[in-house]
Amino acid sequence: MRLQFTDLDDYGDAVQHAKVELCMFRPVRHLWTMSQHPVGSLLLQLGQAGGGNICRGESQGANPILFLPLSHPAQAAANGTRFNGANAMLLPSRAEFHLLHTTPHAWCSLSFPSDMLHDSPPGETADRAAWLETSAVRPFDREPLAHLAGLAEEYDQIQTVAPARLAHPAAQRQAEADFRQALRRLFETSPPRPRTPRGRPSLDRREIVNRLFAELENSVHESLTAPLLAERLGIAERTLRLVCRETLGLGPARYLKLRQLRLARQHLRDPRHPSQTVTELLSHLGIWQFGRFAGEYKATYGELPSQTFLRVRRSASA
Repeated sequence: MRLQFTDLDDYGDAVQHAKVELCMFRPVRHLWTMSQHPVGSLLLQLGQAGGGNICRGESQGANPILFLPLSHPAQAAANGTRFNGANAMLLPSRAEFHLLHTTPHAWCSLSFPSDMLHDSPPGETADRAAWLETSAVRPFDREPLAHLAGLAEEYDQIQTVAPARLAHPAAQRQAEADFRQALRRLFETSPPRPRTPRGRPSLDRREIVNRLFAELENSVHESLTAPLLAERLGIAERTLRLVCRETLGLGPARYLKLRQLRLARQHLRDPRHPSQTVTELLSHLGIWQFGRFAGEYKATYGELPSQTFLRVRRSASA
């Protein structure tokens, strides 16, 4: 089933097997689509976004997830690693991740049983099982990766325009078998042991990122700056910039602005929010330069804060 959205938050809420928080760059078009297809024990999702965004999320459910961009891979990154058409992100259950797309884009995710990683050559089973210890972008051969992406797009197209072709249980069983075979071929092309990253240990980065988002959650009603955030975290501002660029794909000042826009959008769209005016609501978030903020908000969401505020409350009272 293909779903259409004109609001980024609704699009994010529709994602299955992951809880996501999206911050949007200025979109080219205010339209997002998503398709979701159970294929036996697998779950296939495909999405198209009308603009770039930053996604912070955590995988849900018992199965691991493979994520790959279907368009403009060089304009996308996961956990600070750029996609290049020869890699994909592998997510174990309950794993945190960060995605960056700087342009409108299409993507695909496939949730699959973890025992598929155990179908490995002798001596490599334990190594491949270690893939499920943490989220990471892993290298794969281009041909099987492109084959899996093409298979996902073909399945989605058939389900959209000619679903009767996949209605019979025999066709569904064959489709699941084809996806499983494509995954096995893909996994066989990736080195079982990931390369050790250079520089500061990744645990240090994770600790800083965890503390960063904990501080952001505790400072919702403040207008934070990068120097203040670095001071509260007890790290140099240069370290904060480096970790943000490695993990989020952009600097802390830019991320803080995008996050502020998203928080304002959430509150403006909440008819239960106690604020009686837009001024009161924005002030509650530490925003005082209303004219500048309104311009940034309209460039991102296509309407003024006051328009969002009034539209939602009129609909709630109708």
